[in-house]
Amino acid sequence: VDGDTQLQSLTVGGEPVANFDPDTYDYEITVPYGTTEALDVQAVAESDSAEVQVVGQALPTYGNPVEVKIYVSDGALVS
Repeated sequence: VDGDTQLQSLTVGGEPVANFDPDTYDYEITVPYGTTEALDVQAVAESDSAEVQVVGQALPTYGNPVEVKIYVSDGALVS
């Protein structure tokens, strides 16, 4: 996977994801006890020509996945 198809950064609730690595595709996030609202998930692509889409809501419940998809300039989904 080259730089055009990787993430530059990933944040949850405004905080950078610990140990973020563009070659890692799965993360598990623990939220503080009592959190009741969805968390804002933001991702930035390494390349300006790629589009990032966050799919799903980061609800503070166990097993609630959120997908981050990266599309290259021709519209192909790469990850």
